[in-house]
Amino acid sequence: MSLQILERTIPRKESDLEVFSDSSLLTTAMPDILVDIGYHPEEEIGVHPDTLVRDLDDRDELGRLILESAVSSEGASFAVKSRSTWSATRFATPLRSILLTLSSGFGGVSATISPALLLHTYPAMDALVAELDASNASGLWQPIGERSLSMGEARHLFVSVDRPVGDGARRFRPNVLVEVVGAHLISEKWFDDVVKPKCSDDRVTFVFYGQHGMEGSVFERAWHDSGVRGVI
Repeated sequence: MSLQILERTIPRKESDLEVFSDSSLLTTAMPDILVDIGYHPEEEIGVHPDTLVRDLDDRDELGRLILESAVSSEGASFAVKSRSTWSATRFATPLRSILLTLSSGFGGVSATISPALLLHTYPAMDALVAELDASNASGLWQPIGERSLSMGEARHLFVSVDRPVGDGARRFRPNVLVEVVGAHLISEKWFDDVVKPKCSDDRVTFVFYGQHGMEGSVFERAWHDSGVRGVI
């Protein structure tokens, strides 16, 4: 459960952390959560010889490419169509667990960004804790504040658009992986104002999960700009 993160108390390490969220922006974030008008039919997935975009409907290959980019600091960008935020969470949770394990020795900060704390963030936290515990890593991860955890030198942060991230234990600057779940519900403006300034490292891998067809959303832009597009 997400309370497992809240209940495990450890000394906070803030010396090397930088502010990830700007409360003045986050407190006005509600208008930047777009209205979900429903799932849009999938477009045909195939080869596009006139572009450099690679389209995939192979979940295993897609997951491998995401991990490969994150671990090797390639800084690739992925746009992944998903029927719901939960389907994105089910796909992404094993990748988060593997990445935490792989980067626990050399360090790195990753983040998952979702529209709503109760609907999206807490379930994603629950899923990651369950995945880590199921892989016999229950004694290896530790909480940092209310919405982030560590494994060795690696860190993973959960950010919600609708709730400010206020305490110092969540002052991270992601340098490995940034996932945006429900990206069709998040406006370009909020993403550009809040997230981009804290993720300027060109080695960061971005993965945008959402539905195609929501004009003004960060997913719509990612769908056109990302080098790899997938369907899960």
